[in-house]
Amino acid sequence: PHFLYNTMETIYWKVMEAAKGYCPANQMIENLSDILHYSLSEGEDLVRLQDELRIAEKYIQIQKMRFGDFFEVVCDKEDGCMDVRVPKLFLQPLIENAIQHGLLARSEMKQAGKIKLRVRNLGDEVLICVMDNGVGISGGRLSELRILLEEGKTGEGHIGLFNTNLRVRLHFGEPYGIKIYSKSDLGTVIKIRVPKGIV
Repeated sequence: PHFLYNTMETIYWKVMEAAKGYCPANQMIENLSDILHYSLSEGEDLVRLQDELRIAEKYIQIQKMRFGDFFEVVCDKEDGCMDVRVPKLFLQPLIENAIQHGLLARSEMKQAGKIKLRVRNLGDEVLICVMDNGVGISGGRLSELRILLEEGKTGEGHIGLFNTNLRVRLHFGEPYGIKIYSKSDLGTVIKIRVPKGIV
């Protein structure tokens, strides 16, 4: 980790020197450094949802710099949910799927690309949703994904989706995990419930 942190710091200053000042690439390096530090930091694999959302925002900023502002991200969160514990970096692969398989897969978007992160208080649980208005998933493929997720298996493609499902189940048990809903040309919704009270 120290080698990686020091290398990122050196790249940051080399970019400053080449650009003769702070530039968008510096912001990208800062965001990547924060994600790197977060992912490599020692401690529990479970983190506060508030911290996970903060790192997800840094990931989104990097993606916007890569692909431009063809999509927007909205975060809609209820009070009383931010201290719930979630697996570290579990949101990033879900957001990446929404961008790669949802928004970028649609060559001609009829409307602006949109990803919505929604957090809802369900009493003893918290519901976390990642929604997009991308191409969606065909009925046959959706059925296949649901079966694989329910059985806790992996399949071809969508590795981040399957790994996230397995991590959620590992921490919280089989009643938990990913539920997926989708309609072709309308978009996809990923829902994850996590229990409160996990320290």
